[in-house]
Amino acid sequence: MIYNIKIIAFFLSHVMKLKPNYMLKHGVAALLQTAITLLLVFLPSVAISALSNETSEAALLQVGIFLAVLFVLRLLYIQLMKTLRVEKEVVQSMLYDKISNDLLKTPYAQMENPDFLEQIHLGISPIEQLNVVGALALSIPKLLQSILVIFSVSFIVLEYDGLLILVILAVLLVNYMVNKLIVKMEMKDTKDSLKQNKEYWYYLSNYRNPQLAKDIRVYQMQPFLLKKLQEVFDVFLQSGYRLYGARNIRELVAKVMNVGLMIFMYVFLLYRSMQQDLAPEQLILIVNASLSLYASLNVLQTEYLQTYAQVVYLEEYKKLYDQIAAYTPKGDEVFDEPITSIVFDDVHFTYPGSDVEVLKGLSFSIDEKQTISLVGRNGLGKSTIIKLLSRLFEPTSGRILVNGKDIQSLDYDCYLKQLAIIFQDFRMFHYSIKENVTFNDVDEERLQFALHEADFEKELVKFSRGVDTACAKDMDADGVNLSKGQEQKLAIARSIYKQGSLMILDEPTASLDPLAEQEVFNHFKNITDTKLSIMISHRLSSCRSSDRIILIEDGIVKEDGSHDNLMNQDGVYATMYTLQGSKYQES
Repeated sequence: MIYNIKIIAFFLSHVMKLKPNYMLKHGVAALLQTAITLLLVFLPSVAISALSNETSEAALLQVGIFLAVLFVLRLLYIQLMKTLRVEKEVVQSMLYDKISNDLLKTPYAQMENPDFLEQIHLGISPIEQLNVVGALALSIPKLLQSILVIFSVSFIVLEYDGLLILVILAVLLVNYMVNKLIVKMEMKDTKDSLKQNKEYWYYLSNYRNPQLAKDIRVYQMQPFLLKKLQEVFDVFLQSGYRLYGARNIRELVAKVMNVGLMIFMYVFLLYRSMQQDLAPEQLILIVNASLSLYASLNVLQTEYLQTYAQVVYLEEYKKLYDQIAAYTPKGDEVFDEPITSIVFDDVHFTYPGSDVEVLKGLSFSIDEKQTISLVGRNGLGKSTIIKLLSRLFEPTSGRILVNGKDIQSLDYDCYLKQLAIIFQDFRMFHYSIKENVTFNDVDEERLQFALHEADFEKELVKFSRGVDTACAKDMDADGVNLSKGQEQKLAIARSIYKQGSLMILDEPTASLDPLAEQEVFNHFKNITDTKLSIMISHRLSSCRSSDRIILIEDGIVKEDGSHDNLMNQDGVYATMYTLQGSKYQES
């Protein structure tokens, strides 16, 4: 019980920070509904009593006052609930935005962890799919309302006959046991469906993904995709039929018990009233109080079970936030100086969830404004070096220093401002060309310079809206689907625009032909003449213009020197360069 309260309190603390008066309004709504319920309990009795004991004018006045108060309270309640229905959507959107923003602050290493990605899906589902905001916002006030009504009317029923309360509780106990079984079944099916739902939407998205359209048609994958979609859909149907049958049983049991209770209640009250010679207004008051007590107790057990179900779903929400909160960025030293030196000092690294050590005591230093090329066979640590240098991962052991300072001790945001990186798997956003390069920091002159240096200016003349052209058609009908080569040039423009003191290119020109690639690297060399730059390329011919080449093999530096020096050593680099050159000559 205490654990459940803690989970609810954690979630509501987020809600109240975003919308402070949201739950307060629901509390007011609960009080209004309580007052309305109690007025309806007493109104018939008051009306009969007034008509029996007062003049017609006085009786009408009393009843009129009761009805007027009831009308005003009901009107206030209806208007408040209309407002809360709108605010529920607002709160839900605000919570979704909060989760999205908080996820952006999590380390990149977490985003490559499949367990964390699964937790994101489960943690967002209560907000995105299960309507926990609306369910809790209604359940908690209903619990409060039912407790207030039960407390108020119990004295009336107890004063008359406590046996009636025992019968009501016995009926509710049966309903509670049936409801509990159904709710547990619903919770299990809902949790299972959350995982299946992810598959369902993935298969469905395949149909409208333009990047898959050619493969689907050429390989005639339509029957295969339909089969996959149908398999998941069949699981949904089976779950739906199972729940539908269980809910029908619950409703049948509830109706039978309710009818039985009503019959017993009326017979019992009529019999007792004849014995005790109750006045009509007393009998009606007791009947209404008993009905209200039963209804409120029924609401109490129903909403308790619903709240319990929401808590189970919210556990996943809290687990997600526990994992997000576990990450605290290291380093607080302000770093606003250009990067002029880099040292890898006995760096070891193993990817999370893997037993394979990628870097095995890697050591090298760069202490001049040079263009450095990192080369080596695929999968042996070149891109890992860039990920470590950009603090997307932390070394398992060893240190990485810039300007003599351990990068883990530096303020993260300050440090990132010095880096301009084009990753091997870079992405373009479905925004305009200008926004893809500048984001929020727009400087037209700098933009034009970056586009020119990346050799993208000649591409702009093809687009009627120039730099305002969207980089996809799904967001803007006048947008364009850029070729991979165009995207790579735009990515280079983005890195140039940032003006970082360290520029890094991680195989950014893989989709360009050799001549276009060489042209880009010539531009790059001119731009980085006054700053430190690191380049990774699968075409070793592009490395010839680099001041220094570092060959990575088996997680360590195997060879280090200029192109001419390494060719004279006749080692691994010379062999790779000769083989690659002969292939180009053959083609």
